[in-house]
Amino acid sequence: MSDFSNLVRSYLREHPADRSLKEGALLCLRINGNELRYNAMMRNLQGNAQAIEDELRQYIQRRDAIPSREEAVQIRKEARTLLNSSKGKKNSQPDPGTDSVSAKEFKAGKRADHDSLPEHVQLIFEQNMALKRRMSQYHLEIRNLLKSTKDCASADLKALVTLLKEADVTYRANWKKYDRYGREG
Repeated sequence: MSDFSNLVRSYLREHPADRSLKEGALLCLRINGNELRYNAMMRNLQGNAQAIEDELRQYIQRRDAIPSREEAVQIRKEARTLLNSSKGKKNSQPDPGTDSVSAKEFKAGKRADHDSLPEHVQLIFEQNMALKRRMSQYHLEIRNLLKSTKDCASADLKALVTLLKEADVTYRANWKKYDRYGREG
């Protein structure tokens, strides 16, 4: 952790009445380099006390969101595993021979009685098609970030991996609801 981050943390740990607002404004200047904002803060320190604190807290939150080198390696490993595990995997759909479903409809995942289903069940199918496209986009972005050597790539990768996992859980749960509707006694 950098000395500057520690300085900001120690400033925020102080009781608000004991803080030097001039020091807080100077820390904000060091963060964003905006001299006009700094001068405006200095003209009305008491009125900008909350803005100074908010800006410093946001800085700490952004710093904490950046993964360490070990976390970055783990995130990249998890992303590669996630991509590799889904490469050969297709949607878990019922056997096409179980109903009188055409090969094209089966490939689309649509039930033979889709048109006779209630609207909210048909909507599940449409939601999953949109979710599938979004998941494909996540896969593409993850692959691109895995090739990237930028410092920010690990933080972005972590967010995308989390989004992909959540989308996958929703996607599978939706298929179960859609496939089982009206067939459970």
